[in-house]
Amino acid sequence: MNGICYAAILGNRPGERIGIVKTGERGYYPAKGYDYAPHTIEEVKVKVSDLNKTLEVPDDVAESAAVGSMFGWDCPGAQKAVEFFQERR
Repeated sequence: MNGICYAAILGNRPGERIGIVKTGERGYYPAKGYDYAPHTIEEVKVKVSDLNKTLEVPDDVAESAAVGSMFGWDCPGAQKAVEFFQERR
């Protein structure tokens, strides 16, 4: 299961609210250069969705991947992402 997608990191301060999630790994990597202080959280979410569209990752899969990165890839909330990225191999 190898895949990446972008996620909105809601608790972070402006400039640090977009992360890159790698399937099978806990946590996220900062995605620099996409989030700026004047952006609202709604604008950040739209940017995350747009970035994921370039990777051909649906929004619900990206949300599932964010859950997996936080709570483990074997939790029920991560299943959609696990199945999606397994099928893409």
